[in-house]
Amino acid sequence: MKRDTDTTASIVCSPVFTGCSRVTLPVKRAVHSHEDSWQLELIRGGRAEVRTDNAVRPLEVGAAVLIPPGVPHMIRYLENGTEFLCFRFRANVAHQDARVSWLPSTPLMGQLLHTLSAVLPHGATLAPAEEPVVGFLLSGVMHMHALGEQGHSVLKTPAIVEKVKLAVEQNIARAPSLAALCRSAGYSKSHVFASFRAHEGTTLKRYYDERRTARIKQYLVYSELTMSEIAENMGFADVYAFSRLFKRMTGVSPSLYRKRHWRRQP
Repeated sequence: MKRDTDTTASIVCSPVFTGCSRVTLPVKRAVHSHEDSWQLELIRGGRAEVRTDNAVRPLEVGAAVLIPPGVPHMIRYLENGTEFLCFRFRANVAHQDARVSWLPSTPLMGQLLHTLSAVLPHGATLAPAEEPVVGFLLSGVMHMHALGEQGHSVLKTPAIVEKVKLAVEQNIARAPSLAALCRSAGYSKSHVFASFRAHEGTTLKRYYDERRTARIKQYLVYSELTMSEIAENMGFADVYAFSRLFKRMTGVSPSLYRKRHWRRQP
């Protein structure tokens, strides 16, 4: 997206389509493009993935993807009940480098996406009086996106955050304390906590629990391990601690989640 400092401030967006729904599988999808409009897709619940000509990338709860006009793509929903929010809109923006962009989880971008989500409850349609509000919010998203592509720090992940995320992935099954994670990344706990929240818009504890929950889901869906075996593999003291974390993060017990989603291996 090609912008200069003067024109970035004058980005104007006008919605042409809005949709919010829960998916019932199977859903037939094909690769397609929108020649005259941008698309912003936000996942409210469940799982999805975005396919382009040369990549497939997951789209998880709270994540959003921005698709420029003319870019072939397909959004595939992976779970029954996946809830998505879609905005197609026109913008006075010349996109020089046409590629799909995953929007960063910075505090300001997160607030813009949260507000957009609140404007359109499940099953609702956009009233004419609400269109200028949505256009204003979409302009904010595009403005932040444009700044990031100019090289501003809004899209750059600080080294401290990258190192801590790497430490989380390397220790996901060992259940170290947060202080130990910070030490393994080479920083003090207070420094990590402040930097992580400022850039990611969430706490390190929440991020760590989300990553552990995502790994547990893989075990539940794709393995035949018992609950006790999964708990041991993930470093929990016992199966009760394992179940408490999972239910707190997902709202359902591990056994119920497996019953709903387990895929028998051939």
